Amino acid sequence: MYDAIIVGGRVSGAPLSMLLARRGYRVLCVEKDRMPSDTLSTHYLHPAGVARLRNWGLLEAVEQSACPRITRFEAHRDGQVMLEPFGRDASGRSQYALCPRREILDYVLWEAAGAAGAEMRDRTRVIGLLTNDEGVVSGIEAKDHRKRDVTEQARVVIGADGIHSLVAGVTQPETYMELPPLLCSYYSYWSGVVTEGVETYFKPGAAILVFPTHHDQVNIGAAWPAARFREVRKDVEAVFLETLREVAPALSERVAAGERQEPFRGTRELPFYRRQPFGPGWALIGDAGAEIDSTLGLGITKAFTEADQMAIALDIALSGKQPFAQIMRQYQEVRDEGQDLYLQANLAASRYIAGVSG
Repeated sequence: MYDAIIVGGRVSGAPLSMLLARRGYRVLCVEKDRMPSDTLSTHYLHPAGVARLRNWGLLEAVEQSACPRITRFEAHRDGQVMLEPFGRDASGRSQYALCPRREILDYVLWEAAGAAGAEMRDRTRVIGLLTNDEGVVSGIEAKDHRKRDVTEQARVVIGADGIHSLVAGVTQPETYMELPPLLCSYYSYWSGVVTEGVETYFKPGAAILVFPTHHDQVNIGAAWPAARFREVRKDVEAVFLETLREVAPALSERVAAGERQEPFRGTRELPFYRRQPFGPGWALIGDAGAEIDSTLGLGITKAFTEADQMAIALDIALSGKQPFAQIMRQYQEVRDEGQDLYLQANLAASRYIAGVSG
């Protein structure tokens, strides 16, 4: 019997596993993909997310992977160029951002959770939840990497398994603040493109975002109104390069001098929603519990914040200091209040790009 089983071992599930294991709980984390591996992502880690890595003792490991510090943020909008400076933290240290490749960041988190004492199993796909006679979730049914049936039991099962969360699908939590996708997006990686930091170019109808990342490469993404997804998907490269020329002509020239290193990746699954993040024997974290689209690159920082918050709540519940439902209701209130400001800023930016009024 585990204290907690966490379904999903990436930027929500791995740090939560680590934090609970560090508190002495018996934790199992299962991830359907092989680790390390890449995944669809905006990559961007805001200074607040960098601070979480520092607090967890993991920032050095990420930076030693040759992930460059980002100290300049250049925003182009309505014909204006704005330099948005990073401030200093409470200790007086200069703040900065990172844009790590996910196979590197996620594996640092995965290994840290294992080092803390959590049992980490990759290539394990959860196919169902176990419930007891009272209807309380009590464990998981899964297939391991050899396609063998696996059942495990726990005091609480946490879904950290993304937009298409199996845990959310089975438990059917209330969904609120739900909006359909406003945008679709594609990105890839280029070498030989010079940039001093993050560059963003927003206009009604399209956006371009540039992030320095590993291997002396830049991640360049584009976004369009969701209605253009089928058109874009038919010839991503042509539409992408045309958008570059229209939205950021000087950047387009720099990109032409570089070389794309990987295929384009993209999605139209960029909704906004919140789900009630708990019920009898289960909880939700990260995109399984609340989703904000990728326009402002908030996803990883949001996931780290929720991991810290939920670890505290689950510690209180699992130690018997407060009933599970009571403390998780407080977690939900703190989660939603903390996200309100970022949600509104992100929604305003997405509406501007989509060309719709708010």
